[in-house]
Amino acid sequence: MMKQIHFMNGGKFISRGRGRHPTRTIDSTELILVISGKLSIFEAENEFCVKEGEFLFLYPDRLHGGLADYPKNLSFFWGHFRAGKRQMAPFPQYGCAARPESFSEYFELLLAEQRVRDNARTCDLLLELLLNETIRSQGPREAEQSRLAEEARRIIRLRFSDNISTSDIARELGCNADHLGRVFHHNYGMSVVDALNEARVENCAKLLRSGTGSIKEIAYSCGFNDTAYFRRRFFHRFSLRPSQYRKLHSNIKINTE
Repeated sequence: MMKQIHFMNGGKFISRGRGRHPTRTIDSTELILVISGKLSIFEAENEFCVKEGEFLFLYPDRLHGGLADYPKNLSFFWGHFRAGKRQMAPFPQYGCAARPESFSEYFELLLAEQRVRDNARTCDLLLELLLNETIRSQGPREAEQSRLAEEARRIIRLRFSDNISTSDIARELGCNADHLGRVFHHNYGMSVVDALNEARVENCAKLLRSGTGSIKEIAYSCGFNDTAYFRRRFFHRFSLRPSQYRKLHSNIKINTE
């Protein structure tokens, strides 16, 4: 059973199409589950667009606030509780509820139980059920996440030579960078940054085999702004320095007929 997790208070927000989430720093953890619409919010340097069926934890002592006014169709559950960093470690900050109906039912029950006097223990137990919902298997949503990873892969193939980052790709796909990183790693076994570097290194190797351009020019044309970093990544991939790789392939006879 979880220790040092204590429910404080909660509620259900239904938007009237005006206002936005206040910008503030609080000393408790907040759990949000969006029922309908989408909530645009930031925490510290991270931006989130939390959609229907998705949850978000806002951590204590971090500045957070709304990025846009509440849309008319927005509604969400919210709950404040106290928990240590160690207790929160297993739970992803942001994700899709595997069972949104159960998630909502637990929240409704928790809100009802908080109105009962001397009922703190029951509320803590219901909070534990909510927290467990955040780490369940994604189930049917895995197909949606696979499509997200595939879209990120497509962008990498098309734009690896640009100065793009995980955050840039996530912004283009309308999701959070941390969420994209988790989904991408789950599908491809590597980070978005590693996939970008892999595409860049492979294209550098192709240009080195063609024998045109200096190594520095080739590195820059493929998206590497730091030649020392490029050389390390290249050696990690081929166990050869770029100059050795070019020399090796310049000695290989190519048959054209």
